[in-house]
Amino acid sequence: MTEENKETPAVTPEATPGLTKESVSDLITKAVADALKTKAEVEANRPEITDLSSKSVAQNNGGLHGSAPFSFCKAILATTRGGGTPEGWKRYAPYEYKSIEASHQKAVAEGSVTSGTAFSGQGVLVAPEYSSEIIELIRAKTVVRKLGAGRYPAKSETGFIPRQTAGSSTTWVGEGSTLTEGSEPQFDQLQYTLRKLSSLAMITNEILEDASVDAEKFVMDSMSLDLALAEDLAYLYGSGSAPVPTGLWNLAGVSHILAASPNGQSPTFDNLFDLEAIIENNNLVNTGYAFNPRSKQSLRKLKDSYGRYLWDTGIPQQNVPASIGGVLFAMTTQIHKTDTVGSSAGVTSSIFAGQWDQMLIVEKGGIELKAAETGAAFLADSTYVRGILRRDMVVRHVGAFGILDGVLA
Repeated sequence: MTEENKETPAVTPEATPGLTKESVSDLITKAVADALKTKAEVEANRPEITDLSSKSVAQNNGGLHGSAPFSFCKAILATTRGGGTPEGWKRYAPYEYKSIEASHQKAVAEGSVTSGTAFSGQGVLVAPEYSSEIIELIRAKTVVRKLGAGRYPAKSETGFIPRQTAGSSTTWVGEGSTLTEGSEPQFDQLQYTLRKLSSLAMITNEILEDASVDAEKFVMDSMSLDLALAEDLAYLYGSGSAPVPTGLWNLAGVSHILAASPNGQSPTFDNLFDLEAIIENNNLVNTGYAFNPRSKQSLRKLKDSYGRYLWDTGIPQQNVPASIGGVLFAMTTQIHKTDTVGSSAGVTSSIFAGQWDQMLIVEKGGIELKAAETGAAFLADSTYVRGILRRDMVVRHVGAFGILDGVLA
């Protein structure tokens, strides 16, 4: 056989050393979260900076290596147009690909993961990405989280949280007297069922391919804000009809009180102290108020008999926030100002008060991110980006919350 007649050997796709299907999703998640965290820290310290310098990325403790920040848009392109292969990642997201490899090799060296079987071809990015940093963006824009709502990591779609409802009985007895058996502690359980919250955006491929850091920030902030507002609203007003969680407004056992007038009135500090009394009589403590900004406008105008404002402005120079009698507050325009009380139709609002750590936000995983260039997006030369959260909300003790209704301007 001549040299010319020899068959050309088949080319086998280059395997990614040590990169397994089981580990790639976590590595991509970490790379995205670390890059976003560094970006947030830099922008918080230097608001005028809109990009990350090479030095900032190199100093990141997440293990990123290279001279450019992680690109969310390039990651989407590597997923959709690259087919999820190592070759696709090398073409569309070379920095991200090197970061993932470097992080994995470091983890193998430290013994936190095993090298496993070399993995190549389809499926490098088949598993969903879970970015906890995006969840942090949601918390920053959510009233209930800001006021201190707790978190409960769910292990399944439906679960139960044990709760004590009564203590054991006690009796004073004299010397030598026979002890009397009393009642035992009583328990029940809170049930949660994870609900699905989604956000879907179609992004032009021109933006993905040519995006500046500002464009990427817009994409991330937009999706985060949409999810944040929907989550916040559900924990306050959710109907409880599947698939919506039950919010405080509709939760059985949460006390509603009415402002002095049957037709509503402007809020007073006395109203707020009445709310606190309800909570304190249940052996709990009010740790925060939530209300519409309109209510703040009314409360700030209240004065004592000498014409002095009663509103506690805090000490901004010393980072002491404004408060109501030492109790923090948070505002959101999502709290209604179109409710009806008596003859005041469509103009009243409410003020929420409570010990907010008694609220548990049940969550399973972080945001599930997926991208696809199909259907209408394909025809528009765009890409669908989908974010999904699985959440529910339960309250340990409903006596921890009270709501003032009939609040006018």
